[in-house]
This record gives sequence, structure tokens and C-alpha cells, in this order.
Amino acid sequence: MTDRELLEFIAAKVGVLTTQMDSLTTQVNTVTADVSELKESQTRTEKVVLKIENEHGQKLDALFDGYKQNADSIERLENKVDTMSYRLDNQEIKVNVLRSVK
Repeated sequence: MTDRELLEFIAAKVGVLTTQMDSLTTQVNTVTADVSELKESQTRTEKVVLKIENEHGQKLDALFDGYKQNADSIERLENKVDTMSYRLDNQEIKVNVLRSVK
């Protein structure tokens, strides 16, 4: 192989390497742009998730407060029913005593 042939062979290989390098640079730029878009999308998603968590947290707090109020109301009503039941039992005893006296 002559010097000229060797130089032409090296020049051809350098040309191929240059083309491949340009292709790789284009691909890296595309991947970089895609990663940037993914980061932006992730940031937006995180903001939405935080908003949902906050809103649902407030709604759950309100539901638990309502549940507590209902439980308290039921307990008060049960106490009143127990008191009224006790009074009714006493009234029945008194009525029975009065009937037995007559």
C-alpha cells in the first residue's frame, strides 16, 4: 500500500467517524431535550399531586369532624333514651303499685 492509498484510507475512515460523531451528537441533543421535557412533566405532576393531597386532606379532616359530631350526638341521644327508659320503668312500677292498692 502506498502512502497515497494509506492517506485516502485514513481520510475515508475519518469521514465515516465524523459522520457517526454528528449522528451521535444529534441523538444526544434529542435525548437531552426529552429529559428536559420529562423533568418539566414530573414537576407539573408533583405540583398536581401536592394539590390533590392538600385538598383531600382538608376534605378528610371535615369528614372526621362530622363523624365525631355524629358520634357525640348519638351518645347524647342514647343517654336521653336511657334516662327516659328509666323514668318509664319507674312510672310503670308506680302505676302497678297504685293499681294493686285499689
